[in-house]
Amino acid sequence: MAAYGEYIKPFGADHLIYIAGLIITGVLLFVFKIRIKEHRDIITKIVLAASVCQQIMLYGSYFVLMNFDPAESLPFHISRICSILGIIFLITKNEKIYAVLCYFGLFGFTSFLYPSRVYGITHAIGISFFNKPHDNAAHALLRYDCV
Repeated sequence: MAAYGEYIKPFGADHLIYIAGLIITGVLLFVFKIRIKEHRDIITKIVLAASVCQQIMLYGSYFVLMNFDPAESLPFHISRICSILGIIFLITKNEKIYAVLCYFGLFGFTSFLYPSRVYGITHAIGISFFNKPHDNAAHALLRYDCV
């Protein structure tokens, strides 16, 4: 496990926890697909609230822990763009935003497979990294009747 404030190693303990969490979430989404479909509206609100909280936590941690250094805090990482687009999509239901979200989300998943400059699971930025692919999967399931 990476010490607090240190970057994780690809396929180290923290990274394996991230991968296991994503697999478990995928299995749970599949197992409970009927319940998800029945309660789509409330689940959409929960995903929206979680996404907004994640953004507040991410940028709040940059402000508190790193004095909001713009070089570190404001790069437009594809997964951050996906999170913001996901929030906008859940509010507006705009199909064009969803199309962009889908394409960017594919690249977001690849960054999850080989993390670069990602903190451990106990760090606020590490928690944000953990949540992003889950958000992408939830957006897809909430958009289509694939559940």
